[in-house]
Amino acid sequence: MNKYLAILTTILALALIVTVKTCNSAVSQLRMKDNVLAAMVDTISYYQDQQGREHAQRQIAEADLKTAQEVYAEMLDSVAKALKIKQSSIKSIAGVKTVDSSHIIVMTDTVRIGDKVKKHIAYNDKWLQLNATIGDSAVIDYKTYDSIIVTTYAKGKGWFKHDTYIDAYNLNPNAKVVGLQGVLIQTEKKKHWSVGPYIGYGFTGLSVGLAVQYSLIKF
Repeated sequence: MNKYLAILTTILALALIVTVKTCNSAVSQLRMKDNVLAAMVDTISYYQDQQGREHAQRQIAEADLKTAQEVYAEMLDSVAKALKIKQSSIKSIAGVKTVDSSHIIVMTDTVRIGDKVKKHIAYNDKWLQLNATIGDSAVIDYKTYDSIIVTTYAKGKGWFKHDTYIDAYNLNPNAKVVGLQGVLIQTEKKKHWSVGPYIGYGFTGLSVGLAVQYSLIKF
């Protein structure tokens, strides 16, 4: 009778553990999704560093793969297809939108092509190369150059919490970051320690109960 009672107690304890774990997991998923959605609507803030370069920064979402697939489905699918990889292989994604604008003054040259007179414009600096020929219509060839530095970092929030931010700036002084988003995908931590029921048989006969286990290999 005592053995059956022990088995029943173990089954009930196991059911309670599974229920609590499931509830905690569901609450954790909802909280994580809320944090991701909050990070998505966080506005971009701007500041200048010591070199006078304008930085854009905002809070970045940090989520497990399941939550990221729910919120960033289109982005993950697009990147995975472009790189021909599985979504589970993606560790982070960052999207940066920039606008390049400037005001330049150039001299014009008059050139004769056949019996037509056209204007020629040329401009060249570290960030822009431009050549244009203007007649009845204009033919413009140009190249712009830039480098965008993107950094993700954690900023402390209280004793044991932190927020993750993304920061981006252009080396081209004529460019400005106007859009910034991203997601960091958490890697699943391998758990070795676990608590669960056990049923065994030894010299003293059948034994049941709860045990703390350390898994070396999982199948």
